[in-house]
Amino acid sequence: MFWQYALLQPEIAEYFGLSDIENQIIELHLAVSEAGGEHYRSKPILIAGTTGLVDFKNNPFEYTFGKNKIRSLSEHSTFPMQIKGWGVDLDPNSPSEIEVDIILTQTKGYLLQGKDGCDPCCGGVGTLYYSVPNLRVDPDKSILRINGEKVSLTSGKFWYDHQWCNGMIPPGNPRVEVLRAANNMNKKAAGGWDWFMAQFKGDRELTIASVHSHDMIQFLNQTGLNPPGIMEAKVSGKYIYENNNSKKIKGQIKIIKWIKSVKSQDPNLYPPTNTWYPQKGEFSFENDIPEDIRNFIMIPIVKGGQSGFFGNGLHYSEGAVYLNDNEGNSIGRSFAESTGYADPILNRLKLAGLPATQEMFNKLEIPQPSGLLKLISTLYILWSSNKSKLKKLLTNCVDTL
Repeated sequence: MFWQYALLQPEIAEYFGLSDIENQIIELHLAVSEAGGEHYRSKPILIAGTTGLVDFKNNPFEYTFGKNKIRSLSEHSTFPMQIKGWGVDLDPNSPSEIEVDIILTQTKGYLLQGKDGCDPCCGGVGTLYYSVPNLRVDPDKSILRINGEKVSLTSGKFWYDHQWCNGMIPPGNPRVEVLRAANNMNKKAAGGWDWFMAQFKGDRELTIASVHSHDMIQFLNQTGLNPPGIMEAKVSGKYIYENNNSKKIKGQIKIIKWIKSVKSQDPNLYPPTNTWYPQKGEFSFENDIPEDIRNFIMIPIVKGGQSGFFGNGLHYSEGAVYLNDNEGNSIGRSFAESTGYADPILNRLKLAGLPATQEMFNKLEIPQPSGLLKLISTLYILWSSNKSKLKKLLTNCVDTL
């Protein structure tokens, strides 16, 4: 994964003489899961555009930072695409070096997530988002190395996501007054989500997500000896037919097994969080999708966890999983992502060179709207024209559920 952030707003960057490229921070996340074995994950690699090591080109598209690259092999299309990455896992128990150089070819069209590629979007805040399912690996032109040992490739499928945003789920700062007033009256969001893509046998795929709600608070930031209980939530997304047509779907997920994150790809910078993450999930759908894949189970292909850190200290879990039916038969391969389960504040304080103490944590608590502000917001929304405006706005919001 390539993550890209702007340092400053374009107008401010221009004032300080920064070009568009110099105004970027690029971060690489690279991991390889070995079935029945290790989950190798590189420590985060961050490079500033001011180093001269970041570059973007068009016709053909090329996105480079350091030794890492995403490159189109044609001037007229994004695919075939070369993905090149290198990194090191500094886990003291199993340090490793990871290298990939993979050629991907396209077999299906672009999938616009949400409504016309906007998901979630509300009041001018949200994300633009598209995917490309069922990408095929060219084994004759692709390389995977772990600790210098070349792994022979025979075939494989990838899933490509491209998402950019001005606020996730949102938050962000809505430009619409009635939405800001409504936010003043709501509880603080739980934060985080669970996202899954599945590539079934027969060239059928789905992409689904579940945004964390307040009902899930009891499953977040859990670090005790015993795992949380069974977590149930709604999921929604899109199903892609063999012929590339797609449709919106809704279903349920039940997390029945958890795993504690006790490793780190760089313990000196990012101490393990010892947080419980989903390990095994049962999915069920109505007649939105074919009967043979209406109920299935996701199980990670590794025995240990698949968690990792962002450079800024945020913690998450993601990696390869098996797709099985309820009888245990293999029906495909998948990918599972979980965020918002670990509280990163103390680690982020440490990274910033500040005291990583509960006292400092308490000082950083985000202030909540006062009682007076909530009252003013309530009266503002109760005004007839504002009430109608809010209803119309929420009706047109594109959400993940």
